Amino acid sequence: MNNAINEPRLRINRTASLSLSTTWQDVVFNGTSSYNINTYGKEPVTGNPMVYYDSATNLIRFYEQYDKNFNITLYLSTIATLISTRATLQYRFVIPNGISAGVDSYFPFPDSNSWADIGEVTITALQINHAAESIPLYLTNTIRTNGIKLQLRLSNSLITLGTASLTTAILLIQ
Repeated sequence: MNNAINEPRLRINRTASLSLSTTWQDVVFNGTSSYNINTYGKEPVTGNPMVYYDSATNLIRFYEQYDKNFNITLYLSTIATLISTRATLQYRFVIPNGISAGVDSYFPFPDSNSWADIGEVTITALQINHAAESIPLYLTNTIRTNGIKLQLRLSNSLITLGTASLTTAILLIQ
């Protein structure tokens, strides 16, 4: 990606382990890291950051006035205890009330399954640092109004004794 000098960015992370299941789970970015940063400016009228993570609602919020292109990069690590049953880590972004009141919309594949596979979590019993996922985000009025959040799940269960956990989650928006 060809980034301009001083291009603003938001970096947030989650450090607490999250036990994964086949049910969609919100990823709460409540970590503290010296690498976390928000260099987006403030909206002149409200004083709110133009892009920020709202810890009260666990949504990424945008105060940009116009439609605009952003790029989201995800860095995720997982660990599994049972590697005899194959399972992949899946993600999707949720726009609450994105279609209508009470009806969410999803991306990166809004026209089909709405989710994407990141990679297999059961190939080793050691921590897996998954390849970075780069997701384009076209900021629309629906996203400005409602925000977005990240959800994860496993593609299938790991039998009775198996577990898989998200050990690290980093989200970067530029």
